Amino acid sequence: MRGLQRWLACGLIAPAAMAMGAPHSYAQEIAENTSLRFVPRDADLYVGSYKQSQQWQAFVEGPVVQKFLSLPVVQENWKTFLAQWNEREGQMATARMVVENPNAKDAIEFLSKLASEESFFFIDKNLSSWLKVSGELNDEIRKLSEQTDTPPEETAKKLFKSWVGRIESVQIPMMVMGAKCDDEDLAMTKVDQLEALIQLGTQFNPETAPFGRFVKRIDDDRGSRLTVELSGKQIPWDTIPTNEQFDEDLKEQLQNSLASRTVALTIGTLDKYFIVAFSERSKDLLNLGKVESLASHPDLSPVRNAGSNPLTSISYVSDAFAKANYEAQVKDLFTKNFAAVTMQVERIQGDSPQVATILKDVRSDLAWLDAEMAKLIPPSKGATSYSFLTPQGWEQITHTRTKNILLDGTAPLSGLQHVGGSPIAMVVTRVQKHPEHFELVKAIATKAKKYFDQVVELDLVEGSDKEELLEAKEAIDKAWPLVVRLSNAWENLFAPSLDGESGMVLTYGNLAAKQWVQDMPPSDVPLPLPELASITKVTDAEKLKNGFLEVFDVFDAIVALVREESPEAIPSDYTVPRPTEVPSTLGEKYGYPIPEDCPVPKTMMPQALIHDGYLIISYSDVQTDTLAKSTPLAIGKGVIDGSKPLANASYVHFGKLFAMFRPWARYAFAQTIPDADATLLDTPDPMLQEYTLTANDLLSLWSTVEALGEISSTTSIESSGETVTRSVYTQAK
Repeated sequence: MRGLQRWLACGLIAPAAMAMGAPHSYAQEIAENTSLRFVPRDADLYVGSYKQSQQWQAFVEGPVVQKFLSLPVVQENWKTFLAQWNEREGQMATARMVVENPNAKDAIEFLSKLASEESFFFIDKNLSSWLKVSGELNDEIRKLSEQTDTPPEETAKKLFKSWVGRIESVQIPMMVMGAKCDDEDLAMTKVDQLEALIQLGTQFNPETAPFGRFVKRIDDDRGSRLTVELSGKQIPWDTIPTNEQFDEDLKEQLQNSLASRTVALTIGTLDKYFIVAFSERSKDLLNLGKVESLASHPDLSPVRNAGSNPLTSISYVSDAFAKANYEAQVKDLFTKNFAAVTMQVERIQGDSPQVATILKDVRSDLAWLDAEMAKLIPPSKGATSYSFLTPQGWEQITHTRTKNILLDGTAPLSGLQHVGGSPIAMVVTRVQKHPEHFELVKAIATKAKKYFDQVVELDLVEGSDKEELLEAKEAIDKAWPLVVRLSNAWENLFAPSLDGESGMVLTYGNLAAKQWVQDMPPSDVPLPLPELASITKVTDAEKLKNGFLEVFDVFDAIVALVREESPEAIPSDYTVPRPTEVPSTLGEKYGYPIPEDCPVPKTMMPQALIHDGYLIISYSDVQTDTLAKSTPLAIGKGVIDGSKPLANASYVHFGKLFAMFRPWARYAFAQTIPDADATLLDTPDPMLQEYTLTANDLLSLWSTVEALGEISSTTSIESSGETVTRSVYTQAK
């Protein structure tokens, strides 16, 4: 009858869905036919992986695995393995007997079924409550620790009483992990075996007999499960000793609080899923799938809007959990972490009123710093992510709901036209301008120096320690004006001259040499040097140049300070070398020419070029000229669109990255392994001696990772401040 009802439902729903174009068919399938239907709407955490056999098949049939399996060294060693496996005697024969044992085969079959379709994990809303209580207790501990006149025994009692009082108001979080298992008979067999194992254990070990009484078997129309449910009433309170911190009154309070509390561990099947669950009561699991599910939550709208993409995973973190975690771990971070330190110092130096005054000011400034940080950090929210397979790889999209105050996604990234078109790897990003952040850093540095000066004046140490402290103060006092100059240079010259957009680019092929340093043995083939460059969008080139000039002057002043302390350390006529201006048809170019006797290519030179509103810093002439020119982006097709507003775009081709280092790997082998065809398996084990692995084999295995594909990623910022990150992996062609 149930099958007929399902058939009729499909017959009625399918035409309507087809008429509407079925835009959310896969999302609906996930919501109705996966573990997502178990997860309550107000859950704090959920991770689900679907179509696992398809994911595995896509991996195995991909170019990396196929390349690996096609290698002669792999095929030869696999033949050796099979021959050893089929022998009647030896280590492999013993291993084969273990694997082919009916119980082992049964276990392997069961595990393979669990791994073939779907697995999941979730925690309900009570996780947030536990985090909140944890944060409140930590705050209470901190406040009580500040009461130096309270005896430790009384403090411990207050804390314990507060903890006991909170037990009654917080439920144990329900945590469930499981995997789909359509073979209910096989799953039922595993429950039977587990039950028999527990019974056998209690018979042979009398000490575990009381535990066996708490194990119950539950068989209903939703499956078969073993559960162990313990309650506060089962605790042998008469045997628990008391002391000054844990007296009879506290013991009675704890006993009363735990009397009605239970905790349950459940293992077994639930609606064709094999699960392991931890909850307050075992019967709570029966509510799963009967209340409104997480699939209907507004924060899962990205999943519902995924269209016809066959989803392979979903992960979700609730706003409530993110907020509770922030308040427990991040809120009042400095006060929480340093209050205990200041109290300990005050206890040690309790006789000094000056120390007490400083510590009071420090605690006040820690509270000020926490308040300032709270102004800068937006309310913490959760995230939703999903992924799916594509014909050429996979794609993942993540929606992070916390307001993004760092990245700026209001305009296209023009720097994408200055990455050379087809780099091996690149990242271009734009950050928001927040001068108040730098002002806060300046204020923190100023306060830190003030406290350091005050501590030095207290004469808390004597002898050599005092001399070292005074020397440190003198050095800091001399260097402080230079720190101020660097701060002013950033605030008045660098920050106003930069747009906020910058990037890094990795290429190769323009710089290659058989010998990179004079002491290096020459290679028989040119070794390519990775070419790493930075690009920075500039709004005021003159201010930028003045900023660098100021930095060089500060470096000269630092040299003078070092020379003053140690005259022999640095020659008297030495100054920090300035880059020389280099002729260029593209713009202002500065660099440090490499000496003629250096064997590197003559097109190599540490350099900086200002052109077309960008500062390019590189060490390759060809790369600099390439990045200076506006070149259409030829990578990240279908993912990175330079005409759309973006906050970040990145790309890396893993196969080409490994191909770039292949000549270096070959060179390293040539220098360290005299005979590339000699086996590297120097072992006395006769079984391992039948296998072969040479340096040339390792190079052939290197070609496997060269078959890896590319990842293209973009980050955009919604009008709400939500961050959307899209990452796409594409197999190598």
